[in-house]
Amino acid sequence: MEWLWFLGGLIGGTLWSVFLINRKIEQKVETLEFMNRVRRELEEILASCNETTDRNVSILEHRVSGLRKLVDRADKRIQVLQDLLRRSEDLAPRAVPESGEAGEPADRTTPPETERSSGEVGAPGTTRSPDTPEEPVVQGDIPSPREPNPVREIQGQKGLSPLSETVLSLYRNGHPPERIARELGLTVGEVDLIISLEKTVFLKDR
Repeated sequence: MEWLWFLGGLIGGTLWSVFLINRKIEQKVETLEFMNRVRRELEEILASCNETTDRNVSILEHRVSGLRKLVDRADKRIQVLQDLLRRSEDLAPRAVPESGEAGEPADRTTPPETERSSGEVGAPGTTRSPDTPEEPVVQGDIPSPREPNPVREIQGQKGLSPLSETVLSLYRNGHPPERIARELGLTVGEVDLIISLEKTVFLKDR
């Protein structure tokens, strides 16, 4: 009888030990699963951070590229404006004043001998005698005061940038402003500005 009690106690203790061991194993398994779940979540967070970083870097690179294009376009516009300013400064001293304007004498290309012979204007500091007979003036002997062509001289000056010369050359060859702007990377307004200034100078010279 005692052996039965001893055997029953031994079996019960063994079962209880097995239960405790299984419980600990389950706790460890749950802990491992929890750690694995945490690890997976951390990996997902890191992957999301990497994707966000790559996307932000791509956006920054795109914006930097856009800024570079804007800077290049601004440089071209500054070059065009500087060229137009140089042309305006070159035109100012070459403009031929009218003969009736006060303060500045008219730019005359007529030789003093022809002027004295024509009887219109004498040399500075001299007066024509009223007894001196006037010689007949042959039509065509007196050249026009506007004979010098400052526009043609300005067109060949070295002050023009290659960009403006290219615009004017393409326009003279029959290319429309839209095509010129597309080929040279300019705006249509800039091309029209260069062409309109050229037309204004040409009409003023005429």
